[in-house]
Amino acid sequence: EHHLSTASSFGNHARALAALGRTNEAMDANERAISIVESVSDSDHLMRIVFIANRGRYLADLGKYDEAEQNLVASIEAMQARFGPEYWRVLAARDDLDRVRRLRSDPSSDARQSP
Repeated sequence: EHHLSTASSFGNHARALAALGRTNEAMDANERAISIVESVSDSDHLMRIVFIANRGRYLADLGKYDEAEQNLVASIEAMQARFGPEYWRVLAARDDLDRVRRLRSDPSSDARQSP
């Protein structure tokens, strides 16, 4: 039986793996978190939207900028519709989107460089 707390645990595990530079494993854990949320909740559940933003970050770290941008834009639109443009998660995802766009134009820059 799956619960949102299990999805949250997978999401936390994904972030820890990403912080260790184990991005492929982070993607796997994050995808599991998304799958669990989708199996027990609505597709517009905030937790799912956050995991979509995280997917965008991980894809950017893997150099998959087009896919990263698609995920970040989708999460920004969903969060902004619910919480407004100044919601902290919207602002963070926008920063990540800016980073993706910079990396796309200059692939030699550091993927983990902050704005």
